[in-house]
Amino acid sequence: MIESLMYMGIGFLFAALTLVAVMPSVHDCAVRLTTSRLRATLPQSMEEIEANKDLLRAEFAMSTYRIEKRLEQLKQKGADQIVELGKRADVINRLKIERDALKVELSELNAELEVLKADKNSLRAEFAMSTCRIEKSLEQLKHKSTDQLVELDKRAGVINRLKIERDALKVELIELNAQLEVLKQRPIASSGRGTPKATRARSSRGRPAADSNDAKQRAL
Repeated sequence: MIESLMYMGIGFLFAALTLVAVMPSVHDCAVRLTTSRLRATLPQSMEEIEANKDLLRAEFAMSTYRIEKRLEQLKQKGADQIVELGKRADVINRLKIERDALKVELSELNAELEVLKADKNSLRAEFAMSTCRIEKSLEQLKHKSTDQLVELDKRAGVINRLKIERDALKVELIELNAQLEVLKQRPIASSGRGTPKATRARSSRGRPAADSNDAKQRAL
C-alpha cells in the first residue's frame, strides 16, 4: 500500500516537472500565433486603412441598395396584395349578394314546394274520389249491360220466333198461290161450284195468318 502511494507520488512529480519544462515553449507558440493573427487583421498603412474604409462604404452602399430594392419589392407586393384583397373583397361581397338572393329563392321554392305538397294531397283526395265514382259507374254499367244483354236475348228470341212464323207464312202463301193457280186452270162451271168451298178454305187458312200478325204486333 505504501509502495503504491510512493509510486503515485513519484509519477505525479514527474508529470509536474515535465509540464514545467514544456510550458514555456507552448506559451511562446501561442503568443506567436496570436501576434500573426492580429497583424493579419490590422492594416499596415494609411492606404490600406482608406481601402478598407472604401470597401466598407461600398459594402454599406450595396447593402443599402439591396435594402431599398427589397423595400420597393415589398411595397409593390403590398400594393398588389392590397389590390388582390380589394378584388377578393368585391368577390366576397358579390358572393354574399348571390347568397342572399339564393336564400330568398330557396325560401320561395320552399313555399312553392309546400303549395305543391298541398295540391298533391288535394289531387290525391280528388283522385281517390274520382276512382270511387268511376268504380261505381263501372258497376252500374256492368249491371246495365247485364240487363241489356238479357233484354237483347229476349228480343233475339222474339225475332227468331217471328222469323219462324214468317217462314211458315211464306210457305202457306206459296201453297195458297199454288191452289189459286189450280183453281184458275179449272173450268168455269166447276170453278163456280167450287167457289164457296175455296172461299171457305181461304178464309180458314187466312185466320192463322191474321192471328200470327196479331201475335207479332203484340210482341212488338
